Amino acid sequence: MRLGKCALIDKRRNFNPQVIDLFDATLTPRKIMDSGVPVIHLKIGECLFTREKLLVSTVLGSCVSVTFHHAPTGTSAMFHAMLPDVHRIRQTDREVCNFVDAAIERILRGFERQDVPLREVVVKLLGGANSMKSRCALHIAEALDVGRRNVEQARATLLGSGLSPVSEHILGAEGRKVLFYTGTGDVWVRSVRAFLHRLEKRARSAA
Repeated sequence: MRLGKCALIDKRRNFNPQVIDLFDATLTPRKIMDSGVPVIHLKIGECLFTREKLLVSTVLGSCVSVTFHHAPTGTSAMFHAMLPDVHRIRQTDREVCNFVDAAIERILRGFERQDVPLREVVVKLLGGANSMKSRCALHIAEALDVGRRNVEQARATLLGSGLSPVSEHILGAEGRKVLFYTGTGDVWVRSVRAFLHRLEKRARSAA
């Protein structure tokens, strides 16, 4: 497992972009990559816990990620979980990060093993979209809304340890492309649709 810090994402605004209130307004993902920082992709069912400088990339639909950062030690964490509750399903230990509650519990144990006071850990919550929202009748979309259940589980599990997100970028009908720089805690968020449009535009320009 590997791990970092985050930018403040304003949950009061509509899903537009990319980031709000960067710790370093001059910092961009391109500058980070050009400086030689390793880029890694966080896959479904993975947890990260590290003090290394990494640019972490992930894509969230109904899945949820939470970032954790402890500024005094420079220790951070993140996970990518697809289902809310591990306790309803028998799984092996290596699969626990597929589940929101178990992923949070595992990461918090990591902080405790390093004698990091949990009250000093800054937490941010991302994801939980409902892609069925625009394609199904409302009652069907709500019944299939795993994203909302993931968000609710994340909040409840964090609250059980005395934590609550200081910022959120959650719910809605669109997936998210997320970049998390562990060196500063900055996070960039873009809708998957906008991200794909940008890639297509680049491809046309290069042709």
